[in-house]
Amino acid sequence: ATEEEITPHLTDRVTLAALNAANSLVISGDSDQAHTIADHFTTLGRKTKQLTVSHAFHSPHMDGMLDDFHQAATHLTYHPPTIPIISTVTGNPAAEELTNPR
Repeated sequence: ATEEEITPHLTDRVTLAALNAANSLVISGDSDQAHTIADHFTTLGRKTKQLTVSHAFHSPHMDGMLDDFHQAATHLTYHPPTIPIISTVTGNPAAEELTNPR
């Protein structure tokens, strides 16, 4: 499905976790709702696959640990990269966003 096709099916319990290609994406969140969404697209003849993961990463299920994670990250030392890193979000070189706990 495309992002435009999947968006109307998303809820506060199931979100878009990754956009791997124009027609290849990952949803994450509550298993029952994610299965309902996948079943909908399967009936349309789309290929779906349940990923084997330990947690609903990239979903609101992870929000509860963000403050603790940030607190731990504040104890690290950050430096600008010495090898160029291209952001998978923007497609541009990443630098400033890699040098702080957020």
